[in-house]
Amino acid sequence: MRWLLILSLVLISGCSQLDCVSDLDCVQDSCCHASSCINSENKPDCSLVDCTLSCEPGTLDCDQGSCNCVNKKCKAVFD
Repeated sequence: MRWLLILSLVLISGCSQLDCVSDLDCVQDSCCHASSCINSENKPDCSLVDCTLSCEPGTLDCDQGSCNCVNKKCKAVFD
């Protein structure tokens, strides 16, 4: 009986490895100068954050890249 519980927990946690099914599921992981992406359900609250308007290299600033779903994981893809 115990092994069934352990197996169930492993299967459930395995499902949490799925970040996305489309690019629309992915957003920047931070409010300012993000360089990686996460599932939109975990997006940061940026309502009280002021960011600089600078285009920092190696970030998603100024359309230097985008958040895409790659192999069911949210990834930053740079141009």
